Amino acid sequence: MGLRMIFSAVVLLMFPAIGSAWAEHPLLVRPVLEELEVWEEMDSVEVRELVTFLEANSREMADFLEEHEKWAEEHLHNYRQRPDDLRFNPELKGAELRTSFLRAIRIHPESKIPLYLHLMPGETAEEHLVLDPAELSLFDNLGKERETVYRQLREGQKADALDVLVSANDEPDYGFDLGLFEDNDTPHGREYGFGNQPFGNPNLVNSSQGPFHMAFYHEPGIVYAVAPFLDNSLLESRLFLYRALSVFAFNQGEDYWGWRFLGWSMHYAGDLSMPYHSSPLPGFSVLQMVVSQLHAMRGDESRQRDMIQLVSNRHMVIEAYQHAVLTEAHRSGEVDHLFLRALRGDSELPEFDDQFARKVASYHAAQKADEMSEAVIDAMPRSLVDDPMIEARHASDLQKLRQMAIEESENEELDLLNRQIAARFRDFSVNVRTLLFSVLEESGTQY
Repeated sequence: MGLRMIFSAVVLLMFPAIGSAWAEHPLLVRPVLEELEVWEEMDSVEVRELVTFLEANSREMADFLEEHEKWAEEHLHNYRQRPDDLRFNPELKGAELRTSFLRAIRIHPESKIPLYLHLMPGETAEEHLVLDPAELSLFDNLGKERETVYRQLREGQKADALDVLVSANDEPDYGFDLGLFEDNDTPHGREYGFGNQPFGNPNLVNSSQGPFHMAFYHEPGIVYAVAPFLDNSLLESRLFLYRALSVFAFNQGEDYWGWRFLGWSMHYAGDLSMPYHSSPLPGFSVLQMVVSQLHAMRGDESRQRDMIQLVSNRHMVIEAYQHAVLTEAHRSGEVDHLFLRALRGDSELPEFDDQFARKVASYHAAQKADEMSEAVIDAMPRSLVDDPMIEARHASDLQKLRQMAIEESENEELDLLNRQIAARFRDFSVNVRTLLFSVLEESGTQY
């Protein structure tokens, strides 16, 4: 078996089920944005259903999508051309127009996209306004994993622009990118023109969204030489499409959808700040990958299986830990917590251009991935991060992770992990703010 096949075999197994990057994005995004001066003079926005927005701007939307398709073909690396059959049809009305739009931007055609706000920990809504998570997501476990309250909005209501933007940051994790490849065995996957899933297991539903939420832009040249599929992420196509849709909506005077599309774009920029989404195997070298596969070829798959399980567990544990800590910091009003200070902190913002995702937004996460892996191993309970016989996502201890970490770790080890997370949260902040100001400037939105 050649090196190309070795990498293919390992990476196929490496992503059996893709976890979230920085689970529950609003917990990170609100502290990044809420203290900015832009909101002081920003008016509230009128809430509009997606179909209302589309019917009012259908001709202009059709022209915009054609122009953006040409731009993407010229500027984005390995862009998958949209089939002509999916061209947005402005002659349609109602639900058919909505479906035409979802197919034209090539997301799951049953994406729900209701009118709602994602409330922060400790916030409540009147019972009749609480939205069931099943009305938001194509996943059936959204409500089970969180205590989040989702408040229903009605068309014509006024909503705070920041609230709309923060809420929308989480939506791409609600199933937009599920089953979109030819080998995912879905009707839309066979029609969308994305080809076969470049990495991950195409037979597992969750895994199919990985190539839209993970991007490996900073691997050694030899890696791309033997495993070119690792440079076949589609994350850029999402980030730039939703950013362009945001500018379009603002230019049409559709501020609600300007903020909502911008939130979608920010989601992917935020994903790039997560080391486990910007590096394929944090903590393991190319040589270790190859050696594990050579052993598997001789009939001993244990090394490969253990390596895969350990990386999956460490990814799951760091997500669970930071989510638990951030949730508690928000709920208790611990505004001086290291994580919240990192997210609020001022940093110089780079210029936004068509290389933003590839050369800027993902750079530090990829460079520091091995350090993050080491910090997770040192600080977290060994049973969850150093035992390949454990499946961390199903471990009951995962729910008690914050307290366990405090009790079982040396303070200096936990402090090091916290500093590693805070550093990546500063990258998250830079990515999100760069997008915000680039859209405000390009659309001429006053602030």
